[in-house]
Amino acid sequence: MEGEVFRTHGFSTGMRNSRPRSQAAQLTKILNLLQFNAAISRYKEFTMQRTLSMIEPDGVAKGLIGDVIKTFMDAGFRIAAMKMKKLSQAEAEGFYAVHKERPFFGELVEFMMSGPVVIMVLEADDAIRRNREIMGATDPKEAAEGTIRAKWASSKQNNIVHGSDAEDT
Repeated sequence: MEGEVFRTHGFSTGMRNSRPRSQAAQLTKILNLLQFNAAISRYKEFTMQRTLSMIEPDGVAKGLIGDVIKTFMDAGFRIAAMKMKKLSQAEAEGFYAVHKERPFFGELVEFMMSGPVVIMVLEADDAIRRNREIMGATDPKEAAEGTIRAKWASSKQNNIVHGSDAEDT
């Protein structure tokens, strides 16, 4: 036995020239590691930021749902929730209430009611900033190459996606 790796019920101690650990000790060590890994996972979930993102009616009409979702997932986002729906006037007005006094408000509400949207809750580290970065500037002419709006948007209004710009919006 001198110089062998000791094994106890299929668990290797990984130690040479020592007495085998008891099965209970090895199981305790494994359980402690599992608990540690679970705690790390819970911590990661707790530190992840969530943000609202929406594929607008033009994106849905152009058949870009899968492309947009893939773009977010390839960037490391997790989709925590997703729903397709047609917004009512009250929902569209409420959603864009921050723009109520702006001259484009009525046109924006009409556009958002013109077809179904896909509403998503995205989750990642620094999700709000990264979501806005991946979407690109509101005006597709000003959006960085490779962003969602640079690739697929046709105008400032019909710009495929919407994303929150702060935790409370």
